[in-house]
Amino acid sequence: NVTFSPDEKHLFITHLNRAQNCALLIRYNLKTCQKEKILIEEKDNRYVEPKTRPYFLTQYPFFVWQSDRDGWNHLYLYTYEGKLITQLTKGSWQVTELYGMDSKEENIFFASTNPSPIGNYIYSMSLKSKKIKPIAINEGTHYPIFSDDKSFCIDYFSNLETPRTISLINLKDGKTKTLLNAENPYKSSNLGESKIFTIKNNNGDDLYCRITYPPLFDPNKKYPVFMYIYG
Repeated sequence: NVTFSPDEKHLFITHLNRAQNCALLIRYNLKTCQKEKILIEEKDNRYVEPKTRPYFLTQYPFFVWQSDRDGWNHLYLYTYEGKLITQLTKGSWQVTELYGMDSKEENIFFASTNPSPIGNYIYSMSLKSKKIKPIAINEGTHYPIFSDDKSFCIDYFSNLETPRTISLINLKDGKTKTLLNAENPYKSSNLGESKIFTIKNNNGDDLYCRITYPPLFDPNKKYPVFMYIYG
């Protein structure tokens, strides 16, 4: 986690202790190679996971920092001096990817697990009002590729029933053009139906499961079951 500042005068380096329960974001002077200031300190009784670098705004001395300090990975806006301005995103869901901002730095683009933790959904958010706007929220998994100015994105989408759909999304007017609908390579095969469902753990949390029935499944019969548990 080593990042140049936009003016290339500083390095921002994340330090992680051996116990992995404390992370420090430190600013270094690139000319003198000296440590200038500890900007952010992240602590947790179990572990911290500083996987991402700060994302710098070019027009203002601010950067966006990702942290799961409230139990969910979210975006926070800081000054170069390490002062927290505001928490940008909030809720019982994860920010899974930060894609950057538009050319005027008015809107930030990100992926999240809202509304379902088994999917990946794309949103934009106004930096000023914090209003979140959905871009690609069909149930399933979305992997976008954005144009440099964030005027367009190509969305790669799939779910249990959709092998792959590739769409071009105009982010200014929200219009979508389908570029490719992939054929199901197993359409001639006799496959059983798959479903995703939830069960509760002892704390009342939802655990997500998938079941695949045999072809020509008869609910009145008993079948052998192969069960795989991922812990």
